[in-house]
Amino acid sequence: MIFWHLGVTLFLFVWIFKDKNADLRFLLIGSLLPDIIDKTLYLFSFTNNSRTYGHTLLFAVLSLFAIMIITNRENPKRKSYLLIPIALLFHLVLDEMWMFSETLFWPSFNGLFSASNSSANSLIELFIISINKTEVILKEITGMLFLFLSLNQNTNFRVNLVNLIKTGKY
Repeated sequence: MIFWHLGVTLFLFVWIFKDKNADLRFLLIGSLLPDIIDKTLYLFSFTNNSRTYGHTLLFAVLSLFAIMIITNRENPKRKSYLLIPIALLFHLVLDEMWMFSETLFWPSFNGLFSASNSSANSLIELFIISINKTEVILKEITGMLFLFLSLNQNTNFRVNLVNLIKTGKY
């Protein structure tokens, strides 16, 4: 669910943090990172589930620790890098990962992930199954709406979208 994660994460971040100087490109990358990691692992048959390592609380916490250790306080990009673990946490909430506690708290429960709730054998099958679910369609439409509302403030949508892509701000 691309637009669900992009739109709602952007909207929530702007609404909660109200940080006009944040480079939102890092936030948007972080909002998709769990799916990029886990779908790639699933695509190459390293896992039998499309929600694994990237959808764990451990991954979000380790990302935060890694950024805090690697960057120093004076690093002007540190604040931008910290948007990634914030977005990872938003992603876990938006995916309702508390419903899949074996995955969320991995490796706490015997080192196993929650059972896959999909019969898909490939990413294409997973995509086809997903787009036939009303819940997925409604979430994607909601994400598009939030993305539009977030980027349609003060000036027009297209100008804000171009600014977001070029500078990370709108």
